[in-house]
Amino acid sequence: MNIKKWVVLLAALFSLSTIQARLVFTTIDSPGFYQLSDELDNSVTIEVSDVTFDLNGHTITAATGIIINGGLDNITIMNGSIEATTDGIIANAGCTGITLDNMRVEGAIRGINFDTVTSGLIKNCEMTLNTTGLELDNSHKITVKDCIANCNTHAGYDLISSFTNCFENCKALSTGEGNTDIDTTTVFGFVSANGRGNIFERCIANSTQALSVTGSSSLIAGFALRGSEGCTKIIDSESANTQTYAGGFTVPYGILLEGTIDSTQNVTGALTGNDGEADGVAWSPDGQYIAVFGFDLIGNDLQIFKFNPASETLTAITGILSTADVGWRIDWSPDGLYLAVGGVDLVGDDFQIFKFDRFSETLTNLDIGTGITGQTLAVDWSPDGLYLAVGGDLSGGTGDGFQIFKFDSASEAITSITGALGTAGRLDSAKWSPDGQYLAVGGSGLTGGSGDELQIFKFDRAAGILTSITGALGTAGAVYDINWSPDGQYITVGGAGLTGGSGDEFQIFQFDRAAGTVTNIAGALSSAGIVQSVPWSPDGKYVAVGGYQLLGAGEDVLQIFSGLQFPEKNVIKGNTVYCNSGAQFPSGVGISAPSITNMVIGNTAFNNPIPRAANLPIVETNYAFVTNVFNQLFGDAPTALQNISLSGIDPVLDRYDIPGGLNRLEALAESLIDNLL
Repeated sequence: MNIKKWVVLLAALFSLSTIQARLVFTTIDSPGFYQLSDELDNSVTIEVSDVTFDLNGHTITAATGIIINGGLDNITIMNGSIEATTDGIIANAGCTGITLDNMRVEGAIRGINFDTVTSGLIKNCEMTLNTTGLELDNSHKITVKDCIANCNTHAGYDLISSFTNCFENCKALSTGEGNTDIDTTTVFGFVSANGRGNIFERCIANSTQALSVTGSSSLIAGFALRGSEGCTKIIDSESANTQTYAGGFTVPYGILLEGTIDSTQNVTGALTGNDGEADGVAWSPDGQYIAVFGFDLIGNDLQIFKFNPASETLTAITGILSTADVGWRIDWSPDGLYLAVGGVDLVGDDFQIFKFDRFSETLTNLDIGTGITGQTLAVDWSPDGLYLAVGGDLSGGTGDGFQIFKFDSASEAITSITGALGTAGRLDSAKWSPDGQYLAVGGSGLTGGSGDELQIFKFDRAAGILTSITGALGTAGAVYDINWSPDGQYITVGGAGLTGGSGDEFQIFQFDRAAGTVTNIAGALSSAGIVQSVPWSPDGKYVAVGGYQLLGAGEDVLQIFSGLQFPEKNVIKGNTVYCNSGAQFPSGVGISAPSITNMVIGNTAFNNPIPRAANLPIVETNYAFVTNVFNQLFGDAPTALQNISLSGIDPVLDRYDIPGGLNRLEALAESLIDNLL
């Protein structure tokens, strides 16, 4: 006897108000309309198509609440609650036309689970205190509207290899509440991995949290796109108050496009047939230019190339210092207006600053008169552009082998501040992590710290001291350059005669903040002569490698390798992201997404992380990998208002309060990218 017949029979014998027994017949095997008359302690299995099941305000309590068998069509479930321990409602493979309306699911591993379902509607539903609120696995054409995922421990909404699904006006609130994991966990308000063409519009992820995690291997984000996710949109949405344990190392994200890396491959090269050396290589902050500094290069020893990511080609545009002896290091200021260079026997001081005019694409020496002579082997701007770290075998300034200068952009003047490390060993590279909390140094014969040729120090801003954290590559060979990835998780290393790791002269390490370790994960150029420079592109997708005889005599001295792999061709537009903060530094990133391979435009990010006391300054990380420029496919365009980054004291402007011309340009760009896809 099916549920319909059972309910009809009971209704004929008793009034509904007098029914005390629980229903026990739980299979629907005929099409039709069914209405639950009382609470139910058993699972309900739907075996046929064309069924409407109205829970009539009642609750089903079972390990799995409602099971929709595979291959069914036109099933509607509405107006009730499920209390389950595995799946609240599961629709199995091959189902189509599944509608859930006004349902509440609590306590399950997956509140709602669609496994290989095509077409459906989930509206006005609430998923509370589950492990995952809603999971779509290999499903498509599902519309989810006006739903709330509340206090689910690992994910509010989880899409796995699913495509062309649409989420409108949905909320993920307090995701992660009750999660007691200490390490290696993931918590997401909304997450989609290895899918395509999904839309998250006018959605809110608020208070995504992992308050017990202490390590750096966990991943916490309000919105996340992972793996090969492509052509997906997160638009007009909000992500706020993503939090992690303040004493831990896990970085929280508002919106994250996750980057991964397990290998690196050559993409393109320049200066072919040159027996000189490209010792200093640096990407401009917007990723459009690469500055190369060395000696005996074709033309000038300081040259600027323009990089086209669409064709992955390099074009030389300007140069200077044609009579320089040896150029060792070069670094762009964070605003892309200045180039700091260091070398030996340069025309003028051995540490100099040039101004780059983007309109005329020319360089001008500022003639600042640093007084630094000797071998200047390391130059690095601080993330805020106020300071320069300079290292080598120096005279002038403080006389140390490592010195800090303050740069005044208003007067374009420089002042020596302090020095360290004396004159022992040879320091070839010193680089601040993107958040200014760590300093990576490399060289040969270094003393102090771990004694390795690659060393990591932690910087205490309040006390103004450096503490050794870890090291690698022993004491053999020499490290000539070190660079942090834009998210601070990876470090590229280049040198000669390197041991440890992969044994290559170009290596990539992963830095674990919690464990205080660096681990080699990739390498290349095992037969290289010398690798002198290994900077990441601003979006982390490439690494430019410069040096001498990289692939043998007469081969390219500048090569481009692949770096991090990200979800691509996605649109992150018109979102508001704020107060994502945690870990001990503090740390927290508003939007982390490579904007050269994705459209990241018209967003407003502020208070990422939340500002701390005035005596503990921080480097704001409203954006990571976002270069704030249009993809070159769309040509030149205004960039100042593409994304808005605000501090804690700046007023928050309406994101639509921008010139009409720019609105039209954004609309055109979005239309173009849609058509290209």
